[in-house]
Amino acid sequence: MAMRRMFTKLMLAVAVILVIHAQNAGAGVIVDNLGQSPVGNGQIGGDQFEGQEFNTGSLSYTLDSILANVGNLSGTINGIGAQLVQDNGGTPAGGTVLTSFTVPSIGSSFANEEFDPTTSGVVLAANTNYWFILNYSSGSGTFGWNYAGTQTASGPGSLGAYATSFDNGSTWIINNFGPGTPDLIQVNGTVVAAVPEPGTLTMAGTAGMFGLAFWLRRRSGNKSKMSSN
Repeated sequence: MAMRRMFTKLMLAVAVILVIHAQNAGAGVIVDNLGQSPVGNGQIGGDQFEGQEFNTGSLSYTLDSILANVGNLSGTINGIGAQLVQDNGGTPAGGTVLTSFTVPSIGSSFANEEFDPTTSGVVLAANTNYWFILNYSSGSGTFGWNYAGTQTASGPGSLGAYATSFDNGSTWIINNFGPGTPDLIQVNGTVVAAVPEPGTLTMAGTAGMFGLAFWLRRRSGNKSKMSSN
């Protein structure tokens, strides 16, 4: 009975070794400032684009969705677009476009609208900057994206600069109204589980094989005793 308990404890130790060296994947918020009070809004219209930068923090994620506080639509706008662009030296200009998004219905009132990526499995690397960009391709009119008066945000990630382009995204003005006024945004993702290092797997495997061999040997010895009796 004592040997059985020892084997059970050994197997438990193996499981603990693997768990503490691998992060459990889970969906959650990467960065969020939607709870901040808006102090104004950036206008998006014609050839004018608006972008907000964010950093992922110390973990990698699969992108789930992005929410933005948008509204105040006027005129007739067609082809509203949203993109995720990897940062290119502090600007979205020339950055790699990682995905576009399905665009919700934007109305005259401001609301937290959800944008879902059209490409599945987009991985956001740890400690990396990205830009969420809004624009539209045709029609006439504008819509707004509310911004906050402070850089405060929750989540393991952080918010960076915001940027405006007046030439369809060719060139960008960074923090054109002054720093510390980020657009209202929430970035959601699922943590990419870390793979245990080879040394960890070797250690766990060795412990497991040792425990199994010990248990089999003990079991064999018990059978021999029973036969001799």
